Amino acid sequence: MKINWFSPLPPANSDITNYTIKLLTFLQEKAEITFWTNQSPWDTKLKTEVAVKEYKIEQISWLELNQGDVNIYHIGNNAELYGDIWQISRRFPGIVILHDEKLQDFFYMLSSSKNEYIEYMKQCYGEEGNKNARLFLNNYHSREFMAKNYPLTPLALENALGVITYNYNNYLTLSAQNRIFVGYMPSLTNFINTDNNINSNPLSDADALINFASQVCQYRCQSSLERIVNRIVPELTYLNPKIETLNNFENLVDAIEFITLPVHSNS
Repeated sequence: MKINWFSPLPPANSDITNYTIKLLTFLQEKAEITFWTNQSPWDTKLKTEVAVKEYKIEQISWLELNQGDVNIYHIGNNAELYGDIWQISRRFPGIVILHDEKLQDFFYMLSSSKNEYIEYMKQCYGEEGNKNARLFLNNYHSREFMAKNYPLTPLALENALGVITYNYNNYLTLSAQNRIFVGYMPSLTNFINTDNNINSNPLSDADALINFASQVCQYRCQSSLERIVNRIVPELTYLNPKIETLNNFENLVDAIEFITLPVHSNS
């Protein structure tokens, strides 16, 4: 499996950076990993351990990204570290590892203008979001109030294929929405929180990540096939009436017989 990995890299001051480096060796035993970064500076010694590709958000190679099996995006509550990662995740769906339950501060700091922030709130919470965003900008609401009542977390998962969280309440909330694959990995807390004395098992975490990514990839391939079949079946019905009875793609091959189409010549 080929994984494109988006997260802060050393020397970025982030616990997620430490987590990435600790997990790297174990991930590489299971998959081909490529780090993607637009960070400056980053520790070029990493190139001796793993493939690293630099990018600018307006010039990223979508062709190269498409050669991977899955993208993994780390998103936390720091717009400077994770803003561009989120922007790419919107354009090229993958798995989001969510490091914060509430992302109100992230989107507030990411907004280039008051209007953009209002649009984020409106997109996520409709007219209620629009109204309360304006109240917040006029100092009627506190940041704590906004984070509690309007976390904006759904925006971080806008086009995600799956999400991994180590917050149990977040896991329950996301699972109840029944929209995307949701993984719960509480052991990540021990990895990332350097003050935590509880031992974690990096090999086990690597296995869990790879298994989750494999499930997401399998589902994505199946969904793509279903979309293709749903599109071509109506076109093929007139060639083979049996295709009319298909409800899914699983028995499509059995229903399609060898069909010879007329060859048109310019002569």
